[in-house]
Amino acid sequence: GGLGGSHAAIPAWQESWFESAAVTSSMGVTDGQKPQESSSIGHLRSILQRVVRVTNPQGRIITGELLCMDKQGNLVLGKAQEEVPKAEPRQMGMVLVPLHQQKNVELQVALGEKLEHLSLQ
Repeated sequence: GGLGGSHAAIPAWQESWFESAAVTSSMGVTDGQKPQESSSIGHLRSILQRVVRVTNPQGRIITGELLCMDKQGNLVLGKAQEEVPKAEPRQMGMVLVPLHQQKNVELQVALGEKLEHLSLQ
């Protein structure tokens, strides 16, 4: 379900990292109330403004604040910095990282968060 059938285009690494971040098109409005937010959207909201590190297929690493993810899986990062092997980091500001340029995406977490997550499993 979700994304009007384009859900299959999201690679497995992104699926697991975002815990099924595909946004469903129907959010279930009932009797004029606010639409219910799916758990995927709630999870995505919880990691907005957090630091992520995106590795592209060429080995370049872009680190920045996750500002937005669209239905196609493209990411918008703010305060981005690019790291190229054997070169100085380059400040980039706000960047769009297309889905096809996302080989790996990692969320930066504090040690306390990591320990809390481990204790829940």
